[in-house]
Amino acid sequence: MIIKLITILIFVFLIYKMTKSIQSAFKGAGERMHGETHSGEQTKPPVSEDAEAEETVFDEMCSSYIPKTGAIMVESKGDVHYFCSGACRQTFLNSHGGRPY
Repeated sequence: MIIKLITILIFVFLIYKMTKSIQSAFKGAGERMHGETHSGEQTKPPVSEDAEAEETVFDEMCSSYIPKTGAIMVESKGDVHYFCSGACRQTFLNSHGGRPY
C-alpha cells in the first residue's frame, strides 16, 4: 500500500515538472515570435539605457510595458494605442478591420 502511494506521488510530481517545463518552453517561443523576424532580425525598437526613468505605456497585444519614446502609436476611435513592434501594431489593425479609425 505504501509503495503504491509513493509511486503515485512520484508520478504526479513528474507530470507536474513536465507541464512546467512545457509551459516555459512555449512562453519563450511567444517572446521570440514578438521580438524577431524570420531572419532573426530584431523588430522591437531599441530600449534606451535610461529606460527606468522613462514613462512606460502598455502594449495590449503582447501584454507588456514599453518606454513611450520607442513605442509605435495608433489612434483609433479617439483612443491612443501603443505597441512594441510593427507586428503587434499589425495584429491590432487586423483585429479592427485593418483600419485604425
